[in-house]
Amino acid sequence: MRVILTFILAFTCLLSQGQNFTNKGREFWVGYGHSDLFQAGNIQDMVVYLSAEQPANVTVSIPGTSWTKTYAIPANTVYVSDIIPKSGAEDCRLNGEGLYKKAVHIESNIPIVAYAHMYGNKSSGAAMLLPVETYGYTYSSINASQEYSDGCYSWFYVIASEDNTRIRITPTVKTMGGRAQRVPFDVNLKKGEIYNVLGYTATGGTVGSDVSGSKAISIPGADGKCHPITMFSGSSRTFICPEIWGTSGGDVLMQQVFPVTAWGARYLAAPTVAQNDPSKYNENRWRVYVSDPTTQVYANGNPVSGYYNGYYDYSSKVPQYITADKPIMVAQLVPSQGACNNEGLGDPEIIFLSPMEQAIKNVAFYSTNKENINNNFVSLTIHENGISSLKIDGSSPAVNPVDHPGLPGYKVVVQELANAPAQHTITSDSGFNAIAYGLGSNESYGYNAGCYINNLTYLAELRNELSDHPKYIYLSQHAILH
Repeated sequence: MRVILTFILAFTCLLSQGQNFTNKGREFWVGYGHSDLFQAGNIQDMVVYLSAEQPANVTVSIPGTSWTKTYAIPANTVYVSDIIPKSGAEDCRLNGEGLYKKAVHIESNIPIVAYAHMYGNKSSGAAMLLPVETYGYTYSSINASQEYSDGCYSWFYVIASEDNTRIRITPTVKTMGGRAQRVPFDVNLKKGEIYNVLGYTATGGTVGSDVSGSKAISIPGADGKCHPITMFSGSSRTFICPEIWGTSGGDVLMQQVFPVTAWGARYLAAPTVAQNDPSKYNENRWRVYVSDPTTQVYANGNPVSGYYNGYYDYSSKVPQYITADKPIMVAQLVPSQGACNNEGLGDPEIIFLSPMEQAIKNVAFYSTNKENINNNFVSLTIHENGISSLKIDGSSPAVNPVDHPGLPGYKVVVQELANAPAQHTITSDSGFNAIAYGLGSNESYGYNAGCYINNLTYLAELRNELSDHPKYIYLSQHAILH
């Protein structure tokens, strides 16, 4: 047994990682993803929000340039960074497809929570950042459909956290850089370098290629080792569910992707609410990603139909209990303002949900009024036994929880937050899943409010160097540790 295990470990990238990792950490990386506003006068701005529960010294830099900022952040506050450079020698925007050497690096002396926010005139998006200890070896891009104009792309990028990183990328569609559909290619990266991929959009076209399901895996580099990577997915700008073309708004999208090892089998969620009436759910789109096309997926107990290229896509304004017989990943898509018969203000957003297996009992997150946000909300799902101890900013929920229709015993809590930049906390003696979001006139932002990012598979992954389809050998924790 020991000989077999030694052989496996010698020729594989071991995916099992330490447990109890959350979105709180000391080191983060993020890129300046492509935005439609790059070509509209470069009028967007990007900042990072740094949320500390203890006094922290945080440095935000762009390695390879002279741009570096250090901030002393008091306990229980959020600091907004200087605007990330978007011109000159320090410009770190991802303007096209290919290799980039300027990523944004965040380092703190104590664990913090960090977010990135790109905002501009009627096109804004935000992302919860994940610390380097949560990075994995296998990723699948998670996107919305691409519908806006030429110069706008469905995209993803990969960042290396260590030198000697080699990645194998398999795009599901033709790319702007000329990469062929489903043909793998390898890229070598140094620490902090980025490889950016843009789905093809024809000149003069309005519908671009959706890069959803594109794969990025870490393979042995020059030193013979696999190195951890991370992926971000998004769009330069897109509509979501436009019923009358051109009458609804589009938005830039950006989120950091969870590694495949953090996918789960049970997801509880609630649609976003009407900005003018928080008691009403608006219709959201739900994308359920599968790594195995034979996966059986259910929503509130009913089989889900509408399978596309690696994912299911459907709409509902009812809170969802999404389950599967194999690991899945769920994205919640907020439609364009006025689309899908929705009420109130808002615009497109994509939020990556955490499975119930990654529920958490204590989070700190940030709400903002940029860009022209009118209302901020947090929505969470929790077992009824956790309601008595549930505190939002130190107080019990302002509105009574309601029953979740998909899973008896669970509740949905929606609370409106002050329309001002602020740090917020949620605590309970029971685990919960939560999203934070803001809505304004043709504006929005949203992200997962906090979660665990644990390895739920306990497996080693054998990779055929001539194939983009990994082979799995399941190992017990005991075998891995011994």
